Amino acid sequence: MELKDKDKIIADILCKMYEDSQTGKCFDISKYLIKKYMINLDYLSETDRIIEIMEDNNLIIKSNDKSKELTRHAKGILENENWLDFVNARERERERKRKKDEHDYKISEYLVRTRFWPLIISSVAIFISAISLIVSVQQYRQGRLSTQPIKQYELPEHDHPMTQKTVDSLDILKSDSLNKN
Repeated sequence: MELKDKDKIIADILCKMYEDSQTGKCFDISKYLIKKYMINLDYLSETDRIIEIMEDNNLIIKSNDKSKELTRHAKGILENENWLDFVNARERERERKRKKDEHDYKISEYLVRTRFWPLIISSVAIFISAISLIVSVQQYRQGRLSTQPIKQYELPEHDHPMTQKTVDSLDILKSDSLNKN
């Protein structure tokens, strides 16, 4: 037994513990691992490691004696999905969070590099408007700038789109019928 297969082993243990808890049987994890996976006494440290992993993930708790019991968390996982699906979903969530953190870092880095851009752009705009104001005041004082209102261009009446007469086909038909009579 290798610890790389620990999630499959944990899923197997949880399913067996859940079945036995439904029937009221007492379940011994070490005996089950020795019986199912033919673990020698040399590998008992690995069984202890699996039990420790299960306790760290809040799947089992110690009961009165040496036996272990499933927690509500483990029962909820087993009732809704199996352990492997839960682990895969947790890994996907960690990967999504890692990518989000990576993108947030890139955005923060960009914002640090460009934090003075709005200040620079607004300063340039104020500078240009100040120069424009100074130039127009100087032209006004020198008399080059006229104070007369600007004459607006108006379309001649016959070119204005609202005053054009439209030809109605019914009018043409009426006039033709009147001319025939």
